[in-house]
Amino acid sequence: MIDYIEGKILEKGNDYITVLTNGLGYHVSVDANTLASLGKEGDKVSLNIFTVIKQQQSEISVSLYGFKSSEDLHMFKLLLDVNGVGPKAAIGVLSVMTPDEFYDAVANNNAAAISKAKGISSKKAQEVIVVLKDKVKKNITEMSKGKDDSEPDNEVKNKTVIALCNWGCSAKDAKRVVNELYKEGDTFDVLLRAALKALT
Repeated sequence: MIDYIEGKILEKGNDYITVLTNGLGYHVSVDANTLASLGKEGDKVSLNIFTVIKQQQSEISVSLYGFKSSEDLHMFKLLLDVNGVGPKAAIGVLSVMTPDEFYDAVANNNAAAISKAKGISSKKAQEVIVVLKDKVKKNITEMSKGKDDSEPDNEVKNKTVIALCNWGCSAKDAKRVVNELYKEGDTFDVLLRAALKALT
């Protein structure tokens, strides 16, 4: 499972980038907002990754989806909880809305805003609101509060937050614990063990 990637932009397409790292090129699908925030070919890049593995008969396919922040990744995973919303449709929502805009749309029953995304009909947008309304209430409250969930400011913190989110921890709690526990010189393994202990 790939949770994080760092390397150089080898190619930049309309909805993907190829990341060169350790001699290998990884095709990573990204939303429009993430794509716009990245540099040009040859520039360094680091992304949170969600890996999708599919098996059809004897063939196995692996797809990588990249996000510029753990909040974007968390929103993507929430959307996948809605029946009928796959990775491509979730990427479509992220292309037209930031997480705070999405949470606001859900809270205010604004299906029209969500249905602007490619692959999301008005009916499906309403279903997204019904399914996720309770789940995003906490996110809305946390985003209005503030300061203890600031974005991690180094690679060790960032990788630890991503790992915690992939294991089911909310982005808010992951950031809070990581920011509270991190000590200068901590490795990923040390910080992750401490964070897991604090959260259990």
